[in-house]
Amino acid sequence: MKEKQTQELLNVLKDTSSIASLEAIMEYKEDSFMDMTFAEYFQSITPSTTDRAEYIKKANMHRTYGYQILNGQKMPGRDKVLALCLAAEINLDETQHCLRYANQPQLYARNRRDAIIIYAINNKLSVHDTNSILLDFQEQTLN
Repeated sequence: MKEKQTQELLNVLKDTSSIASLEAIMEYKEDSFMDMTFAEYFQSITPSTTDRAEYIKKANMHRTYGYQILNGQKMPGRDKVLALCLAAEINLDETQHCLRYANQPQLYARNRRDAIIIYAINNKLSVHDTNSILLDFQEQTLN
């Protein structure tokens, strides 16, 4: 459903040729734009019963930096988002949304490293196990 709405919005924007039209679209379609941060989205899809410290530890992330990301004070890089998603055992669709909310490129199946990460997500591997597989295939680990 969201993909259809996104395509419709894109089609409308392609046909827009004036600032006045763009302003009208921005007002009329205001609810079509992403208004959540990565931290808000991550919090909305993870169980409230799980302590954030657990995700940070499983993600092999510095504690202070991890809290800054999860509190919305810092915008995470792609590898940090992926590490947190792996730590929280978030599925592929939700991981792609997390990347989108963090303004990071989504995983692309034709990229070797991304294909390994997709495999890890689908098999609910830990960050440590994912990094081991990345090393086995001579790809850069999640930082």
